[in-house]
Amino acid sequence: MALIGYARVSTDEIRERTRAGLKAARELGRIGGNPGLRLRSETVIRAVHGARDARRDADVLRVADDILAEVRAMRPAYPWETVARTLARKGARRPDGGPWTGPALARAVRRLARDGFVDKAVLERTPRRRDSDDLVTLVAMAVRTLEIPTLANIARHLEHLHCRTPRGETRWSTSSVQNLLAQAVAQGLLEDRPLPAPDTPRRRGRPPKSLRPAG
Repeated sequence: MALIGYARVSTDEIRERTRAGLKAARELGRIGGNPGLRLRSETVIRAVHGARDARRDADVLRVADDILAEVRAMRPAYPWETVARTLARKGARRPDGGPWTGPALARAVRRLARDGFVDKAVLERTPRRRDSDDLVTLVAMAVRTLEIPTLANIARHLEHLHCRTPRGETRWSTSSVQNLLAQAVAQGLLEDRPLPAPDTPRRRGRPPKSLRPAG
């Protein structure tokens, strides 16, 4: 306890000495900081902003390989938050080491699109209402991205995305999902294989065993 009290006194003394030194410097006409920023020099401000922007570009480029494959596969069909959760499951992290969020991922991808590393089409808004072809694509992506892509899990996934069924309903049945899976196979988006049973864990990185309910 004595050491803690001594540390607090020392910190207070340092703080008071610093304030006294700054006050004395101001009385002598000396003001700290960047003179160009203090005087609002446009040249200095542009240089500071440019250096900050270049640093952020470099940070995004360091993680570009970790995020671009999922971004190209999922955007703009999926919202940014869903893409960020998929990246989190795969272990991808932001340049500062934190988990990706939807807004942070969108900002990073805008920088990459601006510099030509990814097509600007990924920046388009996620459609609120989807036609049948959009739903087929979403279901095909769900098979590839969900950890355990059973019919029930795909149905819950579509409800989480607030997707309506082809009939406009909010609740998805496994039969509706199965119908879309058949269309995905017919369009060549998926191979014709049965889906894993509900209690069968899927090995990470392997394709599902089936697009038909296991019977």
